[in-house]
Amino acid sequence: MTAGYVGQADSGQGHALTLMHWRADCRTAHSSSTSMEEPVQNVYLQSLCPQDEPQLPLVSPGHTPRPAVCKLICCVCALSITVVILLTVLFTKFSKYPQAMECPEKWIGAKDKCFYFSEETRNWTASKRFCSSQRSELAQIDTPEDMKFLKMCTGTSMHWIGLSRALGESWRWTNGTTFNAWFEISGNGLFALLNTDGVSSSRGFIDIKWICSKSRFLMKEKKTGK
Repeated sequence: MTAGYVGQADSGQGHALTLMHWRADCRTAHSSSTSMEEPVQNVYLQSLCPQDEPQLPLVSPGHTPRPAVCKLICCVCALSITVVILLTVLFTKFSKYPQAMECPEKWIGAKDKCFYFSEETRNWTASKRFCSSQRSELAQIDTPEDMKFLKMCTGTSMHWIGLSRALGESWRWTNGTTFNAWFEISGNGLFALLNTDGVSSSRGFIDIKWICSKSRFLMKEKKTGK
């Protein structure tokens, strides 16, 4: 009886070893199975061998991303930072340039200036005061184009402009700058006026029309610390 049980045990161990070797080799046999083997054998091998485990994702929890993914992320971040810096530089640069504005109602735009031609009549000082209340000056004529435009608009009517002088001194514009004498002023008066014939001078007490002017461009005011 003892020999019979030993024989059965040896037989069972041998069968188990044979089965283990068979299962160990069956994956290789299954993977090397090609069109040279019969389809029936493939089916038989697939029934004996366990199926391949599913592939893991490229990046699983607790794993470091692949170098290619890291490079892509770095490139995207660098590009975003570059775009932000470029936009900041452009905004800072163009914000320093003057900004054009629309001329107010009843004002006429000519190139880089706005002009106001009065319908009322006042003396030179009152005319200057009105222009100041409109955040402008009695007309300052800086170029031949300005002169041509103003002569055309005034016609034969006399209009005060922003030139005056003290007796024996040089002509000055109302903003304090000295007139560079690029056009002629006739007469011996102390206040300048304009019509289609040109610029002349008179005493500032007479009431006539006037012209105000101001720039169409505004520079942003700089904040200064005290």
